[in-house]
Amino acid sequence: MTYQAYLDGISAGVIKLSHTQKLQLAWELCCRLSPLYQTFQDKENWGNSSLLAHVRNAAENFLAGQTNQSLPAEAEIEKITPDTEDFGSTLGSHALDTAISHIYLSRLCTYDSPEALISILSICFDVLDRFEQQFTGISDAKFTNAEMEWQFTVLSKRTEDKDFTLSYVVESDEIIHAALKEYE
Repeated sequence: MTYQAYLDGISAGVIKLSHTQKLQLAWELCCRLSPLYQTFQDKENWGNSSLLAHVRNAAENFLAGQTNQSLPAEAEIEKITPDTEDFGSTLGSHALDTAISHIYLSRLCTYDSPEALISILSICFDVLDRFEQQFTGISDAKFTNAEMEWQFTVLSKRTEDKDFTLSYVVESDEIIHAALKEYE
């Protein structure tokens, strides 16, 4: 599958979701990415993972029906988004992706945006692809293919079953956890 076909596929799935379903999936994906930022912050002694946690907490409260949540301004999140040229490891790229995902999550708390969720899904794919290339040397794209399949399954099930609850512990997360150990 080409990357464009992948993007077309997730776009077709995302537009079928309600705003609440988009927000829930975005929140779950940001929870999935958050250890990357925390590891970056611990290693580089730079960043503010608690600000990203505030965004996730606000999103979780929005999902619980508490719509009067305060969100950090995008400019605040941008201030804690690393410039990859300032840091020597690929962790900077992962932290940048994680922070950007939280900007999109914040937007979804404010308004319905299929583009925001599509961006977060593609960031997850890109992060996994980067890990796969860096740490496994696998050329058959085992983990990125697993990620694509998982994303398509989640989007399909969410569209079919309004009560579907995602478990974001998936096979492809193994590579994220293995890669994070490389930074310890």
